[in-house]
Amino acid sequence: MGGYVSDKLRIGFMRLSDAAPIIIAKEKGFFAQNGLDVELVRERSWAVMRDKLAGGRLQAGHVLAPMVPASWLANTFSIEKLVTAFSINLNGNGITVSKLLRQQIHEQLDTAPYNAKNVAKALKSIIRERILTQAEALKIGVVFPYSSHNYAMRYWLASEGIDPDRDVRILVSNPDQLVEEMRNGKVDIFCVGEPWNTIAMAEDVGYPILRSRDIWTHMPEKVLAVGHGWAQQNPRTHRAMVKSLLLAVNWLTRADHLEEAIDILASTSYLGLDVGVIASSLLQRAGPVASNIMEGSRSLIFQENHANFPWRSHALWFLTQMARWGQIDQPINARTIVEHAYLPEVYRDAANELNIPYPEEDYRLDGARSNIMGKLSDDIEIADTIFFDGHCFNPRQLTSYMESFMRHNFKIDLQDFGWSG
Repeated sequence: MGGYVSDKLRIGFMRLSDAAPIIIAKEKGFFAQNGLDVELVRERSWAVMRDKLAGGRLQAGHVLAPMVPASWLANTFSIEKLVTAFSINLNGNGITVSKLLRQQIHEQLDTAPYNAKNVAKALKSIIRERILTQAEALKIGVVFPYSSHNYAMRYWLASEGIDPDRDVRILVSNPDQLVEEMRNGKVDIFCVGEPWNTIAMAEDVGYPILRSRDIWTHMPEKVLAVGHGWAQQNPRTHRAMVKSLLLAVNWLTRADHLEEAIDILASTSYLGLDVGVIASSLLQRAGPVASNIMEGSRSLIFQENHANFPWRSHALWFLTQMARWGQIDQPINARTIVEHAYLPEVYRDAANELNIPYPEEDYRLDGARSNIMGKLSDDIEIADTIFFDGHCFNPRQLTSYMESFMRHNFKIDLQDFGWSG
């Protein structure tokens, strides 16, 4: 199966801990093992990553999972539709607040425990007071409009009746700018991937109070994305990339390899950050940094719970949130989008060649104890996933799910979503 490519592949990554599988695949020779000549390119923003993928300057990229189905919408200004056959990680994002806001939340909570529901209630009281006194609205930083960060924040706030389009201001910034923006008072809260929550705490700028897993356990975060046309023209190369990353996550998640992985990620070619910060973000341990809520939380999952399988139901959930918050403003065919954008068949082909078991179903339930909608391959175990508000996302009951939202900004009728169970 040699000779996958004749030209060098350029793969983009962002300065985030969850770029680790791509970086390890390069540094430990897994791309080369599968016949791929890869150059890694560090990017600063998700918009630049998208544009370079669309323009062919990158052949693949470390991309926010919602960017893939969003690229199939008519109003997202994406030149090229994106597809994915590999989910890079589950969890890994954190919600950090300024020191002042942390104190205000603490006063509101009194003796109540820190959890997603109680903190949202505390924020609701703080936001109400700001509205009544005509004070400046809370400013919330996220990394991209089509991001799990944006949807997690909105889902969380709206659960307590907070309108994220009216009661607060949501601003977009590059991941590596958010700490400085909090330092300068430009944001009061941000949701970002590691290591930037850890850095905010280490530099005494902000305090991580929640993780994305506190809102949705095993929330999908990043994927390896390629252009739709490129994938159709290069199926063997695409499969080889997926195989390389499967080998990389297997190497990465071995305890005896983590110290080396941290040194690789910390190097100036990649994240260019202190090894202690990388260790804290990757291992969920404090190291030289003070203990924090991110610690010991299984906050960043690269392999277990079939983290790498591209569930089409994940793409569908992201589309429901795009519709909920007015990012979809004309009829779509959601089924066509998810079945073209997420490619579990490519993943299965790659996994088969490596004798790695995989789910046989493309869709799953989330927020339910019994979460598989059909048969699994042998030796498959998939942990429960829970939404903090107790809701269940069932692709077979999509209309009732979308109708259940207390806060929303729908611009289309649900019958124009193009889905039947």
